[in-house]
Amino acid sequence: MKPNPKIILYCRRHHRLAVAGPAITDPLASQQNFQLMDHSSQFYFLTLRKHACRLRYIIYQMHRGEMSSKDLIDNLEYAASILESTYVDSCRLQVEEQIDQIDSEDVPEEVRKWLALTFTQSVNEQHQKVSFKSVANAIRSGIRFDRLARRSMSSGLDIVPDNVAELLKNINDWNFDVFLLNELSENNALKCVSMALFSKYNFLNKYKIPMVKFEAFLNKLQQGYSKHNNPYHNLVHAADVTQTAHWLLAQSGLVECLTDLELFAYLFAAMVHDFEHTGHTNNYHVQSSSDYALIYNDRSVLENHHVSAIFRLMHDSSQYNILEKLTKEEIRQFRNLVIEIVLCTDMSTHFAQVKDVKQMITSDEE
Repeated sequence: MKPNPKIILYCRRHHRLAVAGPAITDPLASQQNFQLMDHSSQFYFLTLRKHACRLRYIIYQMHRGEMSSKDLIDNLEYAASILESTYVDSCRLQVEEQIDQIDSEDVPEEVRKWLALTFTQSVNEQHQKVSFKSVANAIRSGIRFDRLARRSMSSGLDIVPDNVAELLKNINDWNFDVFLLNELSENNALKCVSMALFSKYNFLNKYKIPMVKFEAFLNKLQQGYSKHNNPYHNLVHAADVTQTAHWLLAQSGLVECLTDLELFAYLFAAMVHDFEHTGHTNNYHVQSSSDYALIYNDRSVLENHHVSAIFRLMHDSSQYNILEKLTKEEIRQFRNLVIEIVLCTDMSTHFAQVKDVKQMITSDEE
């Protein structure tokens, strides 16, 4: 796509952008203010100003009757694509500057490269903003969470050893010892945490999940986490993340403002988020052209596999399908939520997500 020709002049002396046509004044573009900016801010600022000038010039041409509707559409699409790529670039530059600040004597070059590959995205990748629900007040959420905390954990937990049941009473604590749980439960930490939380949130009754089917699903889930003998992304990690997700619900107030189905999807996503993890990074799969990378087109390779594999497990066998009593609309909403949550665990999107949250907080304060 070729934009309509125009004259955009960058004036180094004044550190501002000028455009042929109406004058554009910008107090932020003074030399003093510009030099106070860091590199990524300068880059972000200049690109935005450049395309603000482009849009101003389009208006100028339209007033003079010098631009056709086709040229207008072409220019607007071009400006939009540049602004989108600039947003991604600004996130990447911020990460690179933070990595550059790390003392090279403390961190090997291989680790620095890994950080850059893991926590940054390609310029060509599209970034999607994450939408957030407003947080309910702490008092109301505290009341509801207290009710959950007081609810007895029955059903499947009746058959666990007494020492495991005693430890699970601390599942609401930040310092919950998931390693001790895994030891006491003989490598069944994820199964125990999941049973405890599904009982606490009453998911088994609400969504008519038979205990026999739920236990079969959990056994298969744990097998998937053990498939590649992964020393980190294993069932203990999944149990830890799931218990932490539960803790965050109470501390953030989300337990009050989310629906039952959203709570179900949230905790389910935590349980399955690294299902069948190979122990390699996304970049490894992309660079080696693995089967996973070819299937998922180099985009969030592992995250796509985790969520795809768990839904395929339930789809292919009724024995493990704990969602079979949900309505079609509930399944659609549940699946969309789980997919979005798990894909957001791709660490290359981390800093962009942090930036979104900071902007959301800033806009709320204003």
